[in-house]
Amino acid sequence: MRAALAKVDVARLGERIEELGAIGRTADGGVTRLGLSPEEDAAKTLVARWLQARGGRITRDPAANLIAGFGSGDRAIVIASHLDSVPNGGKYDGHLGVLCAVELIEAATAAGVALPRLDIIGWTDEEGARFGVGLFGSAAAYGRLPEGVVARRDRDGVSIADALRALGHDGDPAAARRRGTDRLYLELHIEQGPNLERAKRPLGVVRTIVGITHLRVTVEGAAGHAGTTPMEGRRDALVAAAEMVLALDDAARRRGGTVATVGEISAEPGAKNVIPGRVIFTVDVRSPDDDGRRAVVSVLEDAKRDAVQRRGVRVDFDTLADLPAVELDKGIRGALGEALREVGVEPLELVSGAGHDAQNPALAGVPTGMLFIRSTNGSHNPREHATAEDAALATKALILSIARLN
Repeated sequence: MRAALAKVDVARLGERIEELGAIGRTADGGVTRLGLSPEEDAAKTLVARWLQARGGRITRDPAANLIAGFGSGDRAIVIASHLDSVPNGGKYDGHLGVLCAVELIEAATAAGVALPRLDIIGWTDEEGARFGVGLFGSAAAYGRLPEGVVARRDRDGVSIADALRALGHDGDPAAARRRGTDRLYLELHIEQGPNLERAKRPLGVVRTIVGITHLRVTVEGAAGHAGTTPMEGRRDALVAAAEMVLALDDAARRRGGTVATVGEISAEPGAKNVIPGRVIFTVDVRSPDDDGRRAVVSVLEDAKRDAVQRRGVRVDFDTLADLPAVELDKGIRGALGEALREVGVEPLELVSGAGHDAQNPALAGVPTGMLFIRSTNGSHNPREHATAEDAALATKALILSIARLN
């Protein structure tokens, strides 16, 4: 594998970042490439073309994941990330990890290196921006998909099953190959945070991925005239929801290392002179400490009971995701750290505040590791940025890691 180091091509990586980033490009230079959309499918087709040209055995599993197989053997080393985006997101989040895997194959082919059994995977719908189900493709592949998930619908009423069928699949992602016997799993991803930039290091090793709870909260009160309904006795769904949101925010602030976000909220009927009778909002709670995450969710449950009693509303919680924190494989972390030293980077271990597909193989018992690539300007926005030079260095570290782990 080491012979491939000299063949890693920064210019090719830069060109492909732009070519892939053109699929779903928005007016201000961002990317909208939602899960199970024609744009995500087109991105997979482009990546498949590159990999097939280098001898990859191309398949799509029942969850629409793109898989390109190389080498021989029963148990694969998996190198993977995702190809979808949030609405008007960046062109590096997830996509750069897939491009580094493609560059590894290009470099190994150019060097005439005999590859071990490798599966390069472009996961479907990691973001969950369309159907509210994150890490969809990897969950299907590792047997961790929630029951009944195919019935979930997007804002246009299209279900996951419908979207799969529109792309030529039978609508049953649970039939995706169970990958629990994979030899190991590696993922490269931009950090999406400031730690590597502040430390002036291009790469870092992920130690832990935070646990995540996603909820959809529905508050049912009673709509009424804004002028003729006395304050006493109102069943205002928005006031009840606001009190719950504030309780959630306060609980997260009191619990160090835990963050909580309400990213979506809607009030019905949505008129300036009508008391809101129904409110729906989403909750995102994350922490590297599962006890801390559960404690914050418990405060929200207390606030729910208080809202029911004091405001006369009904409150329902729908759990969209509940993933424990994951500490990644110590042996793989060590190999990644040694690879970083070999490319001139002093290893820095990081906690990932974002969820990643790597959680699913790790929870399925597959030894799992992640490298972060330095990124700037935040993430999930068009200004998100990483350099081709850092991506090339990450590819070299990936090559060295596989040489050690193989």
